[in-house]
Amino acid sequence: MARTEATRNIIVEETSPESSPSPQRTKSRRLKGYAASSGVVAGPCIVASSLEELARLPDGAILVYEAASPKLIPIIGRLRALVTEKGGSLAAASNCARENGIPAVVGVTGLMKSIHSGAIIRVDGLEGAVDIIP
Repeated sequence: MARTEATRNIIVEETSPESSPSPQRTKSRRLKGYAASSGVVAGPCIVASSLEELARLPDGAILVYEAASPKLIPIIGRLRALVTEKGGSLAAASNCARENGIPAVVGVTGLMKSIHSGAIIRVDGLEGAVDIIP
């Protein structure tokens, strides 16, 4: 009985970023935290660092804030999504986000240095991930 063996040749071609012909498809940068409230939302974010800024937030904002603080509870119902640098999934703001069906990711290390107001982000509250979209 004759045995036939087939060999496949696979060619992998790599290009450096400088020679890449299509700059439209730039990869997003992913930050990880804790899943606090499920749901996925994308859009421009607002980075706030004071109570005054929180008071001026427009309805439907994707808020980036330093901590999942009880200070956020009065405004959570107006948000599209919440992302914080500090806090856990059992923080008061996390619980409030879940009760209101607002996607939330908390405890994202380095968040406040990584994102600026107006940046387009994708918040995945089930995965505990925030994608910064270029």
